[in-house]
Amino acid sequence: TGSPRSMAAEAQDGLAPMPAPYLFATYGRAQGLANPNVFSLLQDRDDFLWVGTQRGLYRFEGTRFRHFADAQGRSEQGGDGNLMGALLQDRAGRIWVGTQSGLYVVEGDGLAAIDGEDGRPLSLNATTSTLAELPGGGLLVVAVSKLLQVQGGPGGWRAEPYVPDDPQHRLESGTQIRSVGTDANGT
Repeated sequence: TGSPRSMAAEAQDGLAPMPAPYLFATYGRAQGLANPNVFSLLQDRDDFLWVGTQRGLYRFEGTRFRHFADAQGRSEQGGDGNLMGALLQDRAGRIWVGTQSGLYVVEGDGLAAIDGEDGRPLSLNATTSTLAELPGGGLLVVAVSKLLQVQGGPGGWRAEPYVPDDPQHRLESGTQIRSVGTDANGT
């Protein structure tokens, strides 16, 4: 009476649940993860774990990692510019990837580049760029020095400067944006 009891003793008496044990596993080259420098993680709705590394995108498929190359066939051996810093799954199930070399969407076994309004790959800072889905579809992307809206159309995906419909929410010139996100309602 009056003496403290351990959680284990209380659990045995049915008074408190035992905390679940934490399991740790280390993955690396032996499991197909060729680069251990991880910058982003995403668990998709099918319970796959996507891993954005310094040199490429990988999907963990239960026991092994599968590597995804970009549209130009670049992989982790492809040199600089493939740091995968932002990952997002949209409502349609597409996986979006923000990298140092631009914005990509997973298509089949590879990555398709999303061009900017000038037709060239988007300029992103993969270590600080973020992605968020807009309520009506499309994405908000924090690019270098600007906020972009990515929308799909007959000619494919395109990115252009984001201008909110409501003038009250428009950004002043020179505003620096570092992150975007959505709430539980998608706004």
